[in-house]
Amino acid sequence: MSYTTEYIAEASQILTRLDTATIDRMVALLGELRERGGRLFFLGVGGSAANASHAVNDFRKIAQIEAYSPTDNVSELTARVNDESWESVFVSWLRGSRLTARDMVFVLSVGGGDLERNISPNLVRALEYARSIDATICGIVGRIPAGQRRPGRAAGWRTRGAGAAAAARLAADRGHQPARCRARQPDARSSRADQPAPGRAAAALRDLHLLPRQSGWLRLP
Repeated sequence: MSYTTEYIAEASQILTRLDTATIDRMVALLGELRERGGRLFFLGVGGSAANASHAVNDFRKIAQIEAYSPTDNVSELTARVNDESWESVFVSWLRGSRLTARDMVFVLSVGGGDLERNISPNLVRALEYARSIDATICGIVGRIPAGQRRPGRAAGWRTRGAGAAAAARLAADRGHQPARCRARQPDARSSRADQPAPGRAAAALRDLHLLPRQSGWLRLP
């Protein structure tokens, strides 16, 4: 089997495993955000920063939602990193943007976040801040299977493609308005090894029950 054939087959399998109920919840939250005139703040680092910039373009142009990303302004971003810190850069930017409970913070992350290992601490701090003021939180991340994690490592993720984000964006543009949704609790059927380790610093990214009542969190296979 060629690499191309294998890649397409694997991508097709991933699409069939996406949690459509979670995507629908995210669509509902995006629709509600637009109805109340809230703003949408995308956060991502590395390649996810480019995805965030693309998402800002599409949500503003197609979905008619006021959207922003801190990584689109390299002057402000580097000034804050230089004068403050990398860990606090997104929090200070959100404060400067006057984030409120009417707004949404949307995280795109490949590796998740872990303060203890200094993995995207800026994302963890930003979600802690958003949670403290009851802003809506959504995210698209990919979780590494428990058996592939290094011993002692907090749960991390890898993400493939932006199909779910595109689906949520387009559905929101079409006015799809399902009922108000709550964050999904951890699945009791999951194995203990697959559960987030309690008390870890990365809880802002991993523990859905700690997020605001209005949340949507899509973990890609």
